[in-house]
Amino acid sequence: MENIRPDWQVEMAPYPDQALRETPLVARFTGRKNMIANPSFEESTFPGWPDYYIPVRYGRAEMGKRYLLDATDRIHGKQSLKIMAPAGDYAGLAISQGEYVDPYNGDPEIDYLFSAWIKADRPGVKFQIKSGKVNETVKLSADWKRYSWRIRMPTRIWLSVTPLGGLSAAVWLDALQLEKSEEPTEFEP
Repeated sequence: MENIRPDWQVEMAPYPDQALRETPLVARFTGRKNMIANPSFEESTFPGWPDYYIPVRYGRAEMGKRYLLDATDRIHGKQSLKIMAPAGDYAGLAISQGEYVDPYNGDPEIDYLFSAWIKADRPGVKFQIKSGKVNETVKLSADWKRYSWRIRMPTRIWLSVTPLGGLSAAVWLDALQLEKSEEPTEFEP
């Protein structure tokens, strides 16, 4: 067991001596400003689903129905994440540091800043963030805009889209960032 690397995660095939794939774990708080893993949805080990994000209430089978990696409309990189919520329902997303929704750890005495570029298919779509004591809803614009919230550690980060007026809604997310800062700084991928 002395050859196991603490900075790698190994998923095993049915035979213990055959590794299915090796995925480097995200290094947190080691010189990076942005603490979000895969903040621009570029990595997807499972085809069509971005690494380090977990659908709320729906499984990965919802890719292409409620969740879509969209290469046609983005702020940074090759794609954004499009979340589609049907009328009378919602679609949510949990941001993860690993396989499960582990809380982000940091100094509990410092406010951190979470920001994301977000837009909706029409003005007024409700977008909610829940993280520790933060539970805020904003009405989105139909144009890309960077939104930000102050959060305390340790915490989990949950995002959701709620359509209004009996209509479905679509929301695009890109360039997420969690950092120690008073104001949003330049996005770090």
